[in-house]
Amino acid sequence: MFDYCNGLLAVCDSVKVKEKCNNANRLLQEDMKWLVEQGSLCKGLDRYTVDFDTLTEIYTEKKALYLDSMPRGSFDTPVGHLSDFRLQALGVWSGTMAQLTEELRPLAEKKYTVCLLAGTERAGRALATDLQSEGFSAEFYPRLPEQFQTGTVHVCPGSLSGGVQISDIRFALFTHARTGQSKKKHKRARGKNAIHSLDELQKGDYIVHNVHGIGVFEGIHSLELSGVKKNYIKISAAKGDVCMCR
Repeated sequence: MFDYCNGLLAVCDSVKVKEKCNNANRLLQEDMKWLVEQGSLCKGLDRYTVDFDTLTEIYTEKKALYLDSMPRGSFDTPVGHLSDFRLQALGVWSGTMAQLTEELRPLAEKKYTVCLLAGTERAGRALATDLQSEGFSAEFYPRLPEQFQTGTVHVCPGSLSGGVQISDIRFALFTHARTGQSKKKHKRARGKNAIHSLDELQKGDYIVHNVHGIGVFEGIHSLELSGVKKNYIKISAAKGDVCMCR
């Protein structure tokens, strides 16, 4: 993925990123060992993700920007500069001109630099013209400019999940709501061979547990716990592990 990303690399909440990366690699290594032992994989075909050490090298190479909500004493790579600033989250713009001008006027009076993501390029060009007719200093940019002009509304195509205002530097980012993008509904597959009862399972059948993954059905066994007998489903997993579930 990083081979195709040429922009700025921002690491949001780097502590959680490190934790999730290490946990994911730990689980992957266990699966890889089992696959190699089974002969499903061989050396050279066992690299699917990068470990955290490799990830920190990518941080250094791409001069990553750490965005952490809490102060830290140290980081995973050498840091060239530390800066703290306060952010105010802004909701998405619904698309109404009255709402937008109402929010922009007090910012324009304070000479704020504004970036406005208008969705499509066509909508952005029209919006920049409308803002100019309302008396705002607005310009359309087909791409994000390398440097923003103070006191100007920069209208660009694109959209984000939310906006932000940084009062210390007098900057505000507004974004258009992602309308017209309906979530694709995936049709549930009608399995003609679906299992509807435990009676249809036979010893040796492969089953999938929602937590433990793929295993082999070993039948239903009765176990006595605290003087009470209960029936449990026995599932054999990799490396001789056994799961007993109800």
